[in-house]
Amino acid sequence: GLFNNNSSVSDAWMKATGVPWDYRYAYLTYQWAFNWSPGSVRDGAFAGAFFRKCATDGYMPAIAYYEMNDIPPSNTGFYAKVKSPTVMKEYFGDFKLLMQQAKTFNKPVLVLLEADGYAYLQGEAVTPTAPAAVASTGMPELAGLPNTAAGWGLAFLQIRKSVGANNVILGIHISGWVGKDIFHFSVVDPLQPFVDNVYNFLGPLGLQPNITGQTYDVLVGDPLDRDADFYKLTQSQDRWWDPSDMASVNSKSFNRYVEWLRLWNVKSAKRWVLWQIPVGNANSK
Repeated sequence: GLFNNNSSVSDAWMKATGVPWDYRYAYLTYQWAFNWSPGSVRDGAFAGAFFRKCATDGYMPAIAYYEMNDIPPSNTGFYAKVKSPTVMKEYFGDFKLLMQQAKTFNKPVLVLLEADGYAYLQGEAVTPTAPAAVASTGMPELAGLPNTAAGWGLAFLQIRKSVGANNVILGIHISGWVGKDIFHFSVVDPLQPFVDNVYNFLGPLGLQPNITGQTYDVLVGDPLDRDADFYKLTQSQDRWWDPSDMASVNSKSFNRYVEWLRLWNVKSAKRWVLWQIPVGNANSK
């Protein structure tokens, strides 16, 4: 797949490549439900238009749902927003609009939820039983869910279920830096305890059987949000991975990343969707 918005220029480029792309994805950020025009109709029309354009061009639509980061006040932590009934009522209302647009579309839609958001939540809330605003938002769909971090994760599943958007594939984002960065800095730390720690937090949020009767469909991961030279030139960090087939899993290597993916497959019995993969050429290092 490829990140590609609805503009005529980028749309023409994607088709002109001649690559048989399977997916086309776009970000939905804060105020997307107003089509990024505050004060206009809050109908989520952009999402519906994007879905239809993808179908016309032969692509499956994918959404990177990334709204929490820009919800004001922007200097407030992720968990502080999760605890606010007012903020979460608007937030989950926006997500409901997305599910309604997807149901109307009535073809498969992939939704990748809150990149790194679950990791921020774990780092700040610490446990799945930490207080959160879910049922307290007053949304009827969420009335039976606990006002906890676990309930926050289950809310996405419950809203999809209540709307009947069975064509939506929901992905939960798994980060490799909760407490430490196991891919670039803490590379000799054993992977299994890290996987277990994150899974123990995320399991009650919807990876394990729960009161909604649904679970997340896929795991979502991003090897790196920018290419390695960006970090080298702007932050003096070495984020290159050893590509050798013989590289140890206890080294800064692709083999370590692959082993982490495998351990998560075993632990969760879920498959991966990898996105935000830097486009580059290791031969130009």
